Amino acid sequence: MTIDAADPSPDPGDGIRIFDVTDPTFGADSPLVTLKGLTLRGGDPLDGFGGAIRSAARLDVRQCTFIDNEAALSGGAIYATAQLDVVDSKFQGNATSGLGGALYLNLLDESATITRSELSSNRSAADGGAVHGFLMRSDLAVVDSAFSDNAAAGGGGAVQAHLSDRSSLDVDDCTFTINRSEADGGALAVRLDDSSFVLNRSVVHGNRSEGDGGGVFAKTVAPGVNPFPTPRAITIAKSVISGNTAQSRGGGVYSYNTTATEGLIEDSRITGNVVPQDSQSAFRNGGGVYAYVVSPHTGENKPTFTIARSTIDNNQADHEGGGVFVCSKDSGNVVFLQSTISGNQTLDPVTGAGGGLFIAHVDNPVASVDAYLRNTTVTQNISPSGGGLATANLDRVRVRIANSIVSANFDRVGPGQAPSNVAGRLDAANTKFNLVGSGSTILALDGSPGTLDSTNLLHNNAPQLTPLSDFGGPTPTHALQFGSPAIDAGSNALATHPLTGEALAADQRGPGFTRPFDVAAVNHPGRGPVDIGAYEVNLPKVISVVVDGSASAHEPYDFSTALHEGEPVVGGGNQLRTIPVGRADRIAVRFSEDVPNVSSGSLTLRALTTGALQTLAQSGGFAYDPLAHAATWKFSAPFPADQLLITLADTVTSSWGDALDGEWVNP
Repeated sequence: MTIDAADPSPDPGDGIRIFDVTDPTFGADSPLVTLKGLTLRGGDPLDGFGGAIRSAARLDVRQCTFIDNEAALSGGAIYATAQLDVVDSKFQGNATSGLGGALYLNLLDESATITRSELSSNRSAADGGAVHGFLMRSDLAVVDSAFSDNAAAGGGGAVQAHLSDRSSLDVDDCTFTINRSEADGGALAVRLDDSSFVLNRSVVHGNRSEGDGGGVFAKTVAPGVNPFPTPRAITIAKSVISGNTAQSRGGGVYSYNTTATEGLIEDSRITGNVVPQDSQSAFRNGGGVYAYVVSPHTGENKPTFTIARSTIDNNQADHEGGGVFVCSKDSGNVVFLQSTISGNQTLDPVTGAGGGLFIAHVDNPVASVDAYLRNTTVTQNISPSGGGLATANLDRVRVRIANSIVSANFDRVGPGQAPSNVAGRLDAANTKFNLVGSGSTILALDGSPGTLDSTNLLHNNAPQLTPLSDFGGPTPTHALQFGSPAIDAGSNALATHPLTGEALAADQRGPGFTRPFDVAAVNHPGRGPVDIGAYEVNLPKVISVVVDGSASAHEPYDFSTALHEGEPVVGGGNQLRTIPVGRADRIAVRFSEDVPNVSSGSLTLRALTTGALQTLAQSGGFAYDPLAHAATWKFSAPFPADQLLITLADTVTSSWGDALDGEWVNP
């Protein structure tokens, strides 16, 4: 059913609202109102609140479509002050001159959900291109929904939220693409007071802000005692933040943490974000991530910002921090744990600093920021000063690096480039078991020439890393090649979380990739067996099996894409199933480690019903890429319509002679 309330006048506020949902109980056992299967179009109420619906009672909206509704003040489609659940619905072309182009939520001790819904091309002349929320002691969950081409003249191109007094915003399995903000937060802008924000298993791509946070802007404000089991206020987990642009700070993410709060990015990839050179902003810092930690407190009340098991790659900033810019006013902790910072760049050829990572401190002459890098890889970044890592404001920045690679970073792109790895002061007494390239200007905390002890492998510009690629786990990594000096060269005692002391049981890739792992053929007296850097050499595993073909009418099927309890299966997915790849004639297998003895005879393909064996093509039947750990078998004819048995031989081993960790046979 379609209800069209459109009026012929173009002027806002001279039409009607379609539904006004009131609460006769005034909050006591409010009845539930359900709207299902409706299309609501053209609402434009005189009072300016909720173009299609104004709701003060419990409202359940299912399988509804909201098109071209308008509100002069707030809530282009829906204005809600009570519980709201939106399921399997669409919001397109709604607008407001105030807050929330599609939805406006003003909740006290309530909850709201948006599930499996699409919000596109909505507009706000203020904040929240699609959704705006004021939440006090309330919760908003956004699940499996898509936000695209929404715009706000203020903050939050798609979503703007103000959370206070134990409120929460949880965003799971969502996509945010090509949203725009004239202020902060191209996709999401969140301000938190004693509240929490979680972005989980989501994609934020191609968004733009004219201020801070091209993808995500999150800021804690005026906190008291954090009410949550852990003080974490801002969490980005298992997500991809890519291709976003901010004109000021934080092309991908802007995170601001105050007293007794934590910001965390874990198991995520921040890639291809930009703070451009032509920006008019005075800052232009933090191409991938801009993090600010500020507090007058020390000890357990210090704010902490952590990047764990994540990859920050191919981001750009004009001035400082091509990959990550971290700044502290007063006191704060910054932790980089088992992460990869690669291929980032500062653009200004004179003032650029910290191509991969820039750490600074401002204003307070007695407080300091404590920064830790543990089992982290910083490589292939570009900046004229500190291509890998740079620090500023000197003795107020205490940087301690352990079990990490800072090597093969450079001062420029192209001819004449030279190594540029570290520029600034380090806590030399607590900087140990690292692989550090030349082109480093290292000072002690007091400004005197710095000297790192013999546990560090210095002036090493050849860490022997593969190109950044998928070697297992949720994020790409640089694998250690055979003969890398980083193998078994770290310190087990330092393979821990620097603040909690918890041992690192796996490398950046996560469960299934044990840390430490002793490579029997490598022996460094007084070292190891833990590896230096984010990647730990392990037993070789099959991480992906893709079946496709040049004549296939379907998308390739990747066995590794199967899920168990919502997570990708390490080492292969659902192996016994019908594969929708008609006329497929190719199988590609990726391994977690280099397996140099894999050959054309290492894979067998058998049709279970007919028993026929497939034969390889005479030309290009087998290829192996040792840097990508990828083998490809191409067969002479498309596979028959049958159940196929794919088997890998037990003779496939790593460069160190280790056999595959578990056979890969289907079924």
